[in-house]
Amino acid sequence: MTYLLPCGCGKNIPVEVGQAGERVRCACGTELEVPTMLGFSRLERAKTDSVKAPGAAAWGARHRFLLLGSTIIALGLVLAGLFFWRWRPPAYEQLDYPPLVALDLWNALRRGVDHPEFPFEGPYDHALGVYRQWMSVAAAVTLIGLTMVAASLLVGRRRPGRRPPDPGSPP
Repeated sequence: MTYLLPCGCGKNIPVEVGQAGERVRCACGTELEVPTMLGFSRLERAKTDSVKAPGAAAWGARHRFLLLGSTIIALGLVLAGLFFWRWRPPAYEQLDYPPLVALDLWNALRRGVDHPEFPFEGPYDHALGVYRQWMSVAAAVTLIGLTMVAASLLVGRRRPGRRPPDPGSPP
């Protein structure tokens, strides 16, 4: 809670309850003592607009979560895009098999779909597995970012109809 401490020059200095008993300096150079907790009841409360600069918004936990979540989402999407556009499967045309392996491959192809693994499927399956793992990492990073953004929408939000009690009003 912010209160206005009057100075002899006519200016009001915004002070908070946590500054009770401390000394503050006015723009005119006068040093004033902030009253104790009991003395705050005699001071005028500061309006929130008069303390903040016009157009300046205070960064709270909600804004930090939103910024962090958005940054993490961007990182996850960049990783996913990088892996998507940079991944190339091994080219079958460049595989060079010795004649006996090529003959075994030809016989396996003639047998049909119920066949053991072809020689070229091993490197391809390995490359595909690595690609899927990295895409899963990128998706997990993006999901963490989305969770942070969703949390930012919930942090700092007050329930409607519930206001903090006014310290100046009777209980």
